[in-house]
Amino acid sequence: MNCPQCGQANAYTNNFCCHCGNGLLVKRDEDQIVQALICEGEGQTEKMESTLLAILSRSPHCTLAKQMLAEVYLMQGEFAKASEICRKLLLEQPRNCRAAFVSALALYYSGHVREAVTGFRQVIKTNPRFCFAYYYLGLGYIHLGKWRLAASSLSHAARMMPQNQELHYLLGLAQERRCQTGPAIDEFKKVLSTNRSDSEAKIHLKQLIQERGLDVLADDLERETVQFVDAEVFAEVYETIRMDVETPYQ
Repeated sequence: MNCPQCGQANAYTNNFCCHCGNGLLVKRDEDQIVQALICEGEGQTEKMESTLLAILSRSPHCTLAKQMLAEVYLMQGEFAKASEICRKLLLEQPRNCRAAFVSALALYYSGHVREAVTGFRQVIKTNPRFCFAYYYLGLGYIHLGKWRLAASSLSHAARMMPQNQELHYLLGLAQERRCQTGPAIDEFKKVLSTNRSDSEAKIHLKQLIQERGLDVLADDLERETVQFVDAEVFAEVYETIRMDVETPYQ
């Protein structure tokens, strides 16, 4: 049979791939993987850890158990342990994107942002469709103040996850910092089109369209009846700005 990890044919000897070391799940391990996933869903990370360690005590080359254990350590804030598991996995399987991504996350959350950015870029190089790598790469660039690169990465992620409001909000911030007023407005409007109560997005949208002047805003408002998913939100923001401008100070 072909190995599901590396794709090599006739790969297995005694339930382990002779090319990449991936272990076939025996029935008992398979049941415990399911149990570990249930623990994850219930937030029982310690129980999940002990379940995965039990699997690895019997099947030390089980790639899936190793990857899940690294993710458990990441959730627990034990970044060094997560990094070490991923380092060993990547020595065996250099193109293992999941391990490379967790390794980069461990660097990111432990404050090594520049090294994490390098890691996320490597993940994308190996798998250009890894959407969360673009997302975290964008966050890394934001931390480094590289707004153009952040906008580029977040734009890639937003095209893959168009319903993700946080992505559109972050992309709006990046465009705002780049003084790209029009694109920034578009992103904040996307946030409000699905969550009109998002006060932060409203504040940024208000500031940006106020900078463009009320005449331009009035033109935009008229076009929005066709182009904007929720024109009422835009009208609400417009009315707030108009009142701010026209109401004299008491």
